[in-house]
Amino acid sequence: MWIKVNLEMPALSTTAAFSGYRPTKLPEQGSKRVQTNLQTRLRNAILETLNRGYTTYLNGCMAGWDILAAEVVLELRKAYPEIKCISVAPFRRAFLVGPNWTPEWKARALAVYRQSDQAFALEEQYRRGIYYARDRFLIDHAALLICYYDGQPGGTSYTVHYAESKGHEMINLAREQRMGEKPFEINGCYQENR
Repeated sequence: MWIKVNLEMPALSTTAAFSGYRPTKLPEQGSKRVQTNLQTRLRNAILETLNRGYTTYLNGCMAGWDILAAEVVLELRKAYPEIKCISVAPFRRAFLVGPNWTPEWKARALAVYRQSDQAFALEEQYRRGIYYARDRFLIDHAALLICYYDGQPGGTSYTVHYAESKGHEMINLAREQRMGEKPFEINGCYQENR
């Protein structure tokens, strides 16, 4: 499925990357309501960056935030043909295996792969540290990070801190609340985004 190819990556100044959580770490375990809310916020952020000259969007191919973001990019590409979607998987062999890869997320990932302008894997098979290598690749090939980071440990935390160390601009949609928008409600209580 994922093929490693020699690529000419677009200019950093016009490229943004995505980083965020898998479904189980999103509010409400990534419920449909949360997905709809996040994709609306992603659409607004992408349109804002498009107006600033960003045209290429890198995603890390994971269930959850990455696929949600790539789906929005692909949707917007219909109206803005200059937009490019590049999918960067960490490895190829047995990539879509594991607890986060439900049949729905697999189907969505394959749809994103088929529609991406470029899609490739960094390695043939899993090795220790490959997810961090993919995270560094995304940041090293972009000038802007659009993320969903609320302080939870893991790969998104690593990526956000790596982007900070590189001086990248960030749009963190876990922190950004639009006027009149409430934080996500969980179990009858509002969860404040940190």
